[in-house]
Amino acid sequence: LIFERSSIHIMEIFFIDVVAILYAFGAVILIIFLLASPSKRPLSNRLLAAYLFISLLDINARFLSVYVFTSHPGLGMVLSETVFFMAPLLYLFFKSSVYIDFKLSKKSLLHFLPYPIILIVLIPGYFIPLLNDPDADWVGLLYETDLYKVTYISLHVQIFVYYFLIFRMIYKYKQIVLENYSSRKLENYKWLLQFILVYSFEMIVATLKNIIRFNSAVEIYNLAQSIVVVLILSIIFWLIIKALLNPRLFSGVYIDVQLVKTMLNSNTNSKNADSVEKLEQDNDQLIRKLRLHMQENEPYLDSNLSIYDLAKQLDVPARELSVSINHTLNKHFFDFINEYRIKKAMDLIQNSSDEKLTILEILYEVGFNSKSSFNTAFKKHTGITPTEFKKSASLRVA
Repeated sequence: LIFERSSIHIMEIFFIDVVAILYAFGAVILIIFLLASPSKRPLSNRLLAAYLFISLLDINARFLSVYVFTSHPGLGMVLSETVFFMAPLLYLFFKSSVYIDFKLSKKSLLHFLPYPIILIVLIPGYFIPLLNDPDADWVGLLYETDLYKVTYISLHVQIFVYYFLIFRMIYKYKQIVLENYSSRKLENYKWLLQFILVYSFEMIVATLKNIIRFNSAVEIYNLAQSIVVVLILSIIFWLIIKALLNPRLFSGVYIDVQLVKTMLNSNTNSKNADSVEKLEQDNDQLIRKLRLHMQENEPYLDSNLSIYDLAKQLDVPARELSVSINHTLNKHFFDFINEYRIKKAMDLIQNSSDEKLTILEILYEVGFNSKSSFNTAFKKHTGITPTEFKKSASLRVA
């Protein structure tokens, strides 16, 4: 949506254009990687690839204005307005990353309605005048009727709405992960949060840039434009590095998984006094059975343990176990399991006869997948780092 006032036919290569070319190079590499690499979640890869492809048209709008709009202004507008696909594609990408069983449906097409709507809005003031006079000044048509403001404002409203929906989805995903999993699914949440935070920052800067544009502050606008394209270039290469370091980025949950508070609310009206008392008794028995199982069998040593695995081991419904841990004990399943892992780690540090046993070996032995997650959990439960605890344990022995 970058419309150039200049009628120059041979464009000089400015800084912004160089960055746009570099972005195109990086985006093409990432698109090929996403489409060619084997994945258990191909839909996520394809949606992200589609988003990156549309972003190529957006960031290279200066080239569109010179090589397409000048000779085919109608086609140029049709291509330019595909920017309205970006926010819906990003939202669907996040949804496919969060929910394992998410599939595109006919209802998904509703997300792309803003694109034909904006083209319809442009018909009387842009497309019809061009049909009547193919040599009409397409830039003038946009600026004299303020149509460019309509498109920009509509676009940014759409972006803010979808980013709000994405943040809400990610927050719910975090709660579900904490209530049901003890594995690296939380790492997936952190990656998705980083992703949307980076893009949100770029979106805010781009919005400010366009506000400046409306106020005709040309020099400030050009500076803001340069900042935006550098940010976008940085994002694309950050994504490439992420993809190369961890090709299995997406590890979501099932779409019908409910939060505990939702399960409790759905059952509130159906309970009478007798059933509540019985449920409390059953819950107490389940918690005793759970604690005994944790002490005797140490299921928490499995780094990928989920509440579904634990429920199967106890031969109880996962729903009941989830309510017992997350509601009755008032602990997320994630924290509940990590407490046992940290206690086990403390015991190994204090009582191991192997003086060469390292912190790294201990964290893997007790069920953690990374040093950072182990250090965070250890300090959360003990108030000190594993290294500090090991030093204090050594001093006590000495």
